[in-house]
Amino acid sequence: SLIIFRDHSDSIINALYALAASCEEYDSKSLVLSCVSFVLTYLIGCGTMSEATANAAVGPLAQIWSEAADQNALLKRDVLSILSCTAQAVGSQHSVHLHPIALPMLDAALDPAQREDNLFLTEDTLGLWLSLLRLSPAYSEALGALFPRVQSLLEEDLEHVKVLMMITETYILFGGAIFLNAH
Repeated sequence: SLIIFRDHSDSIINALYALAASCEEYDSKSLVLSCVSFVLTYLIGCGTMSEATANAAVGPLAQIWSEAADQNALLKRDVLSILSCTAQAVGSQHSVHLHPIALPMLDAALDPAQREDNLFLTEDTLGLWLSLLRLSPAYSEALGALFPRVQSLLEEDLEHVKVLMMITETYILFGGAIFLNAH
């Protein structure tokens, strides 16, 4: 039954990551990581995610991201998806614990020097960025350090202007005078 699945989700996620690590084909790894996202989506629907499950979901992501850096951007998209699901599941009380992992990934995915390699990640990256901003309990310098990426994206094109304006609005409302004085 699904209750057993929910109660053992951290073990299931760990097993899926072990399976992904054993895959040689990137498409296979991507499919397994998509399964992790599906498990997390199910848990969000149930309204429950234990700390062990959140840790299991996030733990291997930095390594997967770094391994995918030069090889396959599909895996990066899957990592962003897993982070988005986890952020939604843990909510505003614990989303700040994702910042040390997520913020460097967001910065790298939006780096103008690597824009061409990460072009199709922009939408997922901006969605995760906006979610983390909205879920953060307080403004921080680490969050503020990402803001210059808004300008670099707007200089390139206006495709994502709506979400970039929502990000900017959230920064202004959230960071107030501290943010405005810094930027």
